[in-house]
Amino acid sequence: WEGFPSGGTEYVTYLFFYDEINSERDKSLLNLYEIYFKTLHDYKKPGDDFDIGRPAFGVIPSILHAGLSNMRRTASDNVISLGDAAALSSPLTYCGFGSFVRNLERTTTLLKTALDGNFLKEKFLKKINAYEPHVSLMANFAAFLVGKKTYKPSAVNSAMNMFMDVLAKVPRHIGEEIFRDTVTWRSYQDVMQAVPKLHPTSYNILFEQHGARGLFWWAVNFAGFSWHEAKARLFKRGNAAEGESFGAKVRRFELGR
Repeated sequence: WEGFPSGGTEYVTYLFFYDEINSERDKSLLNLYEIYFKTLHDYKKPGDDFDIGRPAFGVIPSILHAGLSNMRRTASDNVISLGDAAALSSPLTYCGFGSFVRNLERTTTLLKTALDGNFLKEKFLKKINAYEPHVSLMANFAAFLVGKKTYKPSAVNSAMNMFMDVLAKVPRHIGEEIFRDTVTWRSYQDVMQAVPKLHPTSYNILFEQHGARGLFWWAVNFAGFSWHEAKARLFKRGNAAEGESFGAKVRRFELGR
């Protein structure tokens, strides 16, 4: 859960969990509320005026990225998914809001170009999204947030505690980058080097929760991230040329940050 100030003495609590679509676990909202209020007194003492305001709920689709580039289908002919509906979410910020805002110029520019030029087939519309290689790479951490029958009850919390401990001991800017979904290639490398030094058993946890297949796709995702960063360093985004094609605009926005 997460708590956010709302105003005065009020605050907003986000209750959430990650799960696989086809799992047999109880995904009911009622069960989630029951667990929260049953354990609330263990870590937070409600005041005398404690009251529940307006419960709201929803489901955010997500995807465990596996590939050198965007593998999520976000469009078909004449239809496009944007924002959380595109499922390009971050496992640490729990939504795709940050990526969507950062890519607002790209999204609006390409949407206008597609509408003006009648580029409404899937092959064009699928290029209009907030996909970012560094965010898709972080999605590998989502695997640690999905509880499974073979895991110990403390597995998810143990993995999160280990990760937070590492962030507390690396330079402050790295944690800020990660939680803002702006992590750089260098910062990611620093974290991955720090993890086994601070927690020698971390690789056992990695293999247990990711498996050989998961580790393979992590390596593929990292290769895609590295390739994108290398191209971006060689490319400096300039101003749009008159009569620039749709494909040229896509490439300009993909590499220029």
